[in-house]
Amino acid sequence: MIALVLTFDRNAAIAEMMMAQYRKVWPNHPFVFHIPYQSDSRKLENWGEERMDRRRWVSAPQDIPGTMTALLSGLDKASWVYWCIDDKYPISLNRKVFRELVQFAPLQPPSALSGILPCRARQMLNPEKTGELLPTAPAGLPMLRRKTWDQIWLHQFLRAGVLRQLFDGMPAQIRQAREMDLFKWDVPLHPDLFVAAENAVQFGESMDAGEVLLNAVLQFRQLSRPLPPHLPVRLSKSVVIGRMQPSTIDRLQRMTHKLLLAFLKKKWGSNRMAALIRAEAGWEIFQILHRAVPSGNFVFFDIGANNGSSAIGYCDWFPNAKGVLFEAHPAIAAVATRKVEEAGLAHRLTVQPLGLSDQNGAAEFHVSTASEDHDLVAKNPHRPRTEDREVLMGSGSLLAPDRHLDMYPGLKFRQTETVQLSRADDWLATQDAVQPPTFLHIDTQGAELMVLAGFGDALAHVAAVWMEVSRVPLYTGQPLVPEVSTWMKAQGFALAVDAVGKAWGDQLWVRKQVWDQIQSTPALRLAQSAIDFQRLRSRRQPF
Repeated sequence: MIALVLTFDRNAAIAEMMMAQYRKVWPNHPFVFHIPYQSDSRKLENWGEERMDRRRWVSAPQDIPGTMTALLSGLDKASWVYWCIDDKYPISLNRKVFRELVQFAPLQPPSALSGILPCRARQMLNPEKTGELLPTAPAGLPMLRRKTWDQIWLHQFLRAGVLRQLFDGMPAQIRQAREMDLFKWDVPLHPDLFVAAENAVQFGESMDAGEVLLNAVLQFRQLSRPLPPHLPVRLSKSVVIGRMQPSTIDRLQRMTHKLLLAFLKKKWGSNRMAALIRAEAGWEIFQILHRAVPSGNFVFFDIGANNGSSAIGYCDWFPNAKGVLFEAHPAIAAVATRKVEEAGLAHRLTVQPLGLSDQNGAAEFHVSTASEDHDLVAKNPHRPRTEDREVLMGSGSLLAPDRHLDMYPGLKFRQTETVQLSRADDWLATQDAVQPPTFLHIDTQGAELMVLAGFGDALAHVAAVWMEVSRVPLYTGQPLVPEVSTWMKAQGFALAVDAVGKAWGDQLWVRKQVWDQIQSTPALRLAQSAIDFQRLRSRRQPF
């Protein structure tokens, strides 16, 4: 059966993930995906597709009406297609029902049946949106007549004429996909559209307003695929559509997750586990360092430590670890020292009023400030003030600001100060009591690769690096995501967690041999799935 994919080149990875999910939930599915493309390079993207007869490439413009014209070209209005937009993907699917639907639909006359939606959710749960039953129930699944275009963007079986009528009734210019939801109400409803009374498939939604959602981020990780670097990420929202009655396997999986989480909470402590689940890469950092140093007796560096809050949190995660905090600006370093002492951790954490870089000596530091009435200041009431009664902020850098000025106009870079720098390897050579670090937390506002280069041979001792990276030049001359990725891979690291949004975010890089060991351990993979499940539950949004 022909499957029409509404997508364009920018969303190539999203479309590939969707098709990979169909292979996962229904390995022998009968769909031949017709995929529109604008550039020949798009056809090179193929996520391990073992059967090339499952896809056809359709040359199409980037605009939605033009793409639909190309996809529907040559199809008779009575022809059945499987309609699938790239930003939905199947999570679970009743194969028996789908096999029968594929056989049932083509046998029905156009006057009796024009569409079958196998997922009843959201507005379609409203009794006023549905009507009488389809006289013949395919696969023993009752079908209700649809009274609106609601859920027309979910994957479903449709006659080509339904799509022609829908898109012919829309404007010739559609700027964004979300506009289709507005225009569809002006199109007369095609007759004989039906929806299953009970769900035979559950979908995840990949994107909202151009941002990749949390559930899709986790799906990319489960497929061992990196997130596309040009797409922003929203980790605060997950969307799952059409919850199905849980199968025996689902119940067993949930029971396993529940028991496993209970075991981990007992083993590591409830408060610690709660913190690890809430933190963006908490569980991954914890497991990596636990595998690298089972005793927990290791040293970590918090570079660009700001007020020390990150390092204080790591002390809760790793009771036997010790840390060194590096903060180039002396006034902010003094704040970190005070917070460490207030937390009763002065015996485990040492604050160095020093910047780490790839050189030794003095350097100019671009100081970031905000006015006392700025919103950011309210969240940081204890920050030191400057002579102009502005508040020191954590965006200061060895690099001059670039796009930062446009994106965060409330922050100012009015002055520079001279700070002291050191290479990490040279600093370590002067410290008899400090071991080379096993873990690095780096937030140096664009100078991250300069910091790492300064470790020299000492970088070989590092098992993991959690650092801030950027897609746009917030600071002049800072390396962006592609350059950081190339450099880290050349040093023997693998990307474990990518939480970079539209402009900036964080990545977790792990020694490849450590990451391969964790990925190949079934118990740890099961634990990871349980943690991901818990994260989804805690962050899922109602729909």
